This record gives sequence, C-alpha cells and structure tokens, in this order.
Amino acid sequence: MKLKSLPLLCLLFVFFAGMAQDTKKDIKKAKKIVKKADKLLDDEDVPQFNQALPMYLEASKLDTKNPMIQFKIGVCYLNSIQQLKSEAYFLKALELNPAVNKELHYLIGYVKHLNYDFIGALKHYQRYKEQLTPGEMEVKKVLRTISEQIRGHKPYELAIQVEVKNIGKVIAKRKAECEIGKKLFTQPVPAIVTNVSSTLNSPYPDYVPVITADESQMYFTSRNPQTTGGGKDDIDGQFYEDIYLSEHADGKWTKPKNIGKTINTKTHDAAVGLSADGQILYIYKDENAGDLYECKLKGDEWRKPRPMKEINTNAAEKSAAISADGRTLFFTSNRKGGYGGYDIYMCHISEEDPEKWGTPKNLGPSINTEYHEDGVFFHPDGKTLYFSSRGHDNMGGYDIFKTVRQADGSWSKPENLGYPINTTGDDIYFVLSASGLHGYYSSFREDGMGEKDIYMITMPLAMKKKKKPVKPDEPEPEPEPPANPLTLLKGEIYDAVTEEMLGASIQVIDNELNEVLAELSSNEKTGKYLVTLPSGKNYGIAVKKDGYLFHSENFDIPASEDFQEVRKDIGLKRIKVGTKIVLRNIFFDYGKATLRDASVAELNRLIKLLNDVPTLKIEISGHTDSKGSAEFNKTLSANRAKAVVKFIVDKGVSSDRLKAMGYGEERPMAPNQNADGSDNPGGRQLNRRVEFEILEN
Repeated sequence: MKLKSLPLLCLLFVFFAGMAQDTKKDIKKAKKIVKKADKLLDDEDVPQFNQALPMYLEASKLDTKNPMIQFKIGVCYLNSIQQLKSEAYFLKALELNPAVNKELHYLIGYVKHLNYDFIGALKHYQRYKEQLTPGEMEVKKVLRTISEQIRGHKPYELAIQVEVKNIGKVIAKRKAECEIGKKLFTQPVPAIVTNVSSTLNSPYPDYVPVITADESQMYFTSRNPQTTGGGKDDIDGQFYEDIYLSEHADGKWTKPKNIGKTINTKTHDAAVGLSADGQILYIYKDENAGDLYECKLKGDEWRKPRPMKEINTNAAEKSAAISADGRTLFFTSNRKGGYGGYDIYMCHISEEDPEKWGTPKNLGPSINTEYHEDGVFFHPDGKTLYFSSRGHDNMGGYDIFKTVRQADGSWSKPENLGYPINTTGDDIYFVLSASGLHGYYSSFREDGMGEKDIYMITMPLAMKKKKKPVKPDEPEPEPEPPANPLTLLKGEIYDAVTEEMLGASIQVIDNELNEVLAELSSNEKTGKYLVTLPSGKNYGIAVKKDGYLFHSENFDIPASEDFQEVRKDIGLKRIKVGTKIVLRNIFFDYGKATLRDASVAELNRLIKLLNDVPTLKIEISGHTDSKGSAEFNKTLSANRAKAVVKFIVDKGVSSDRLKAMGYGEERPMAPNQNADGSDNPGGRQLNRRVEFEILEN
C-alpha cells in the first residue's frame, strides 16, 4: 500500500513557554480556539488532527504572529492527506521563532524529503543533528507517536510508545534514504501509475488489492457506509472494514460487490492474499495481536473462514501469499526470534497432512532487516518474491523490492523497483499480474477519490513492448529475449452432453520428469480453472470427476514464447457402454511398441478407474497415421495395444476385463493429408493414438 509515512517525531510537542501575553480581543479569541483544538490532539487513543486543523487555521487568522499555532497547523497537515501543505507552516514557524519546537528542523527535513527535495531535506536533517548534544544522539528515548501504518488496514492505530534507541541512527537512516532517493528519482523506470477507476474507488478508504493471475478479479478492503452491520470503530470513528469483489469485463472494472456475511462480520475483515485462481482468499482479523484466516470458495459462495492455527501466534501475523501450485505459503509476522520488526516467513504443505502447513522458516538476514518487511507477494512464475521494506536501500518509508529464488533455494539480493513505482512515502501491498504487465497497490494521494485509492502500475515490461518506430533506412532491431516465459493455462470443465459446468479435480504433469506440478479443482458452479506453468515443456493435464471417465490432454509450450494464455475447455464423458476416451499421454519409441516412462502417470489413472469401477470392461485400441504400409501399421498398433494391456495386467487388473485391438490407419480422427494433397502433420499427430472404449459397465 502506498501511504505517506508519518514522521517518527511528529507528536513531540515542546510548548514554548515564553509566548508573549497580549490583551487584544483577537488574540484572546485565538487562545480559546487553540485550547479547544489542543484537547483534540491530547486524545490518548487517536489525536483528532482533521477536526483540530480548521480550528488552528481559524486561530491563525486571528493571531498571525504566533509560531506555535503555525507549528500545530503543520503537524495537522502532516497527519492528513495533504501532507505537503505542512512545509509552509513549519517554515513560517521557523521564521517567527526557530526555538518553537526542538524537532522543527527534523520535520521540515521530513516534508522536503516527501516532496523529493532531497538536498533541502539533507540540509535540515543536518541542522537537526547539529543541535543535539552527543548525549542526546545516543540516549534511549520513549516517544509518543502514531504507528506508521504498520498493518496497512486502519487509517490510524492506537497511539503507542516507541523506543528510539539512537536518535543519531534515525537521522543517518533518513540521510541515507535521501541519497538513494536522489539516484532513483533522477533515473526513473519506464512505468506509469494511474488511478484504477471511479467505479471501483470510492470517497472512502479503498486499499490492499489482491488479484487473480489473469487480472479477471480483484478483491480489496473498504471502509464505507455499506459495511456489514453499519458500525464504526470506536478508535478512529471510521466504518469497519469489509472485503469487496470487482471483476474485469470489457476492459473495465465492475462496480464492487460485498462478498457476503460468511466472511464479512460486524467488525474488521481485511483481504491480504489470494491464490492465483481466486479459489482461496487470505484475510486478516483483529484477533489476538492480529491473525490470518483462510477462506475457500465453493461454487459462488465462500466457506466459513478457518484460522490458520499452524501460522498464528501470540504475535501479529499480517500479510500472506501462496505459490501458484498451492504448496508454499509466505507470510509476515513480528514474532520473537526475528531480525527486526516484521519479518517474512515461509512454510510448505505438511507431508503428513496436506490440509496443514509445516513449520514456518524465517527467510533470513539477506531478506529480513532490523526494520519492517511486509506486504509479501509471490509471483505465479514460482520464483519471484515481492515485498515492502523499510530497511533495504529505500528512498523513504516502505519501498517495494523483488528477490528471485535461486536453484539452491537461496534468494537473490533484493532489488528496488525504482521510481515512480516507489516514492518517498509508504509503498506497500503490491501485487503483479502473471503477465508482468500490470501491478496494483493502494495509495494515499492528494488527487485521489477518497482517503486511499487503488492504483494500477503499467510496469516497465509493458512499456518495453511498445515498439519504437524504425526509420526506413534503419535495420530492424534484434528481438529481445522473452522477459516472462510463463504460460497461463485456463478454461472450463463441463459435461460433454449436457454442457453443465462441473467441479473436477485436475492434475498437471511434467511428462519429461513424470512429475505432478500442480493439483487443483475447477469451480463447482462455473467450471473454471486456472494454473500457471513455465514455458518450454511438454505437459499432460488429467481431469477426473466421480461418475465420469477421466480426460487427458497433451500439449507443448515452446521455450521461445513470451507470456501467453492458453485456453483448454474440457468436456467430460459419463461412464457408459460405447464411450471412447483418447489416452493423450501414452508415448512410445518411434516405430516401436515400447512404452516410455512418461506414460506411467496416464496408465496409473486408467488403472485407478478400473479399480474404482470393478465391473468395467474395456477395449484398448492402437491407431496410426497412414505413413508406412497398412500391414505394418496394423501390426504396430496391435502390439502397442498389447503393451498397454500387459502393463495394466502386471499391476493386478484381471486380464478378462481387457481386450487389445490394433486398427492401424483404419480409423483416423483427422485427415492425414490436406485437400491439396500436401501433408497434414497436425492430423497425423491426432491419428497416432491409443484409445479405450467401454464394453461393459
């Protein structure tokens, strides 16, 4: 989420005791107004900056030479959506009385920092440092401050006590951020940040977007009057959080819908993570110190949220991200034993119980710093982790970084995504589409439609795809290597006869390694499924549902392809006599009847079907294209059918339930030649197959 960071010392009020008394009527009136406004800032829970601000502004018109009023106006603006307005009032206070507040130079430096005036910020940070004694530089101070959006959900948290161990270290960190900011600001990355839409964003806080891999759906959190129960938080007076859904249709985001009372309660419910296919939603609840819950979609209804008992502790767990294959979870926590504030942890599905997560492991000091790391997101490419950090080389507040998992399991050095993706404020809760073209996060901006809005980032990859015009006398530029060799496989599972959408289990297999890469289910109501795969491999996909014959597909994804979407809609056939199924993932050596190892997964599925339906009798048939003699093809196809039958019988299935037949080139599924007599490779490939037909059920 992209929010302007509140300065660590912005509430250190050192009131100037020597302010001259004045008997003028306006000055007296101003003092009364200031007294009322001061009470609003003395709120022990959350200082009411927005309510106090107009009072101080009114008082400043009556008493234009009062430096403390100018200072307090600056503090109020600094804690509002109009943060940059505070600079003028801080400078006015400095002009009227440089001693009005000991932290004044720090605050001026901070606002200039926010406004990308890094040279001016460095100047005031240095002046603030110079006025501190050596003892003050190192002393432990306990400062009253508003939390710096560490959860990212509520606009403010409770006023808390923060221990600053070394003021000199704070200033050194700010100065380092300015140096990094100067570099990033003068070397911007080709990215564009735009408000998503007035349809999705509202006049109220909208934030923490999470998306499906194909950008077809977005869940986010909002605090608007339609909140479940209609209640407001006693702490900040704003409506409780609810989770909403918007869908991307015809190039636009639809009007958001509340996802319902199964998940949204009368208190706070916030979305923090989403599976690539949108079937699992991770939410945050204000329970204990802060807990994570998992919600699963059944058809178009969400099941009751399940607390993540293996993850939650007495500390706070905040954001979560799941890998595209559903086997690895990343989350953030401030539990004991970490390296700083909030750290990033990783855990895998338990080998003993696939419904539980294993023991979490801290990602270590190369990722986690002594400061906060939060807003974790794992890209569907299965190797790139995005997160926000206050501790790495950032330009102010949280910046978004990425790290790539190496072959040995280690992580690359975190890389700052650069300006304008990152700013001098808080940039957090970033998500990225599978294509790598669009990122999303929420931002706290003066030009927004509400307190916080959701923004889309057209990423550098998308900008590179815009080809520059080539002059007639210039050669075509060399094509760039694919930047995102990832394939998104999606489609619908349905009844082949009635066309009713079906919920079915799906396996995706790496045929070369004979390894299951992903196991998922299609949605029970829509039949939709989605999975992301690395390019450059041969895959098998197997679909199963009770009462239906399993279906298999085999396909290649070329290594040279950039990101692509492949759609495969699959019709399942019910188990009945006469039904035929092509076994797409059975492979033989060329011109032989020797089964390859890559066939094992497909054959095991057929064996399971025969074991599950013990009355089933089938014919295994071999087929070829028209190359070679008809006699050779018929013999070859018969031998291949026999090889399949032998494999199944060797696994314990009775031979009287199986019949092997070879039809050679007699039963083509497609023409072996085109109409003009030329060869049809695609047709020949379809004709080279093994089928089974149900003889008895």
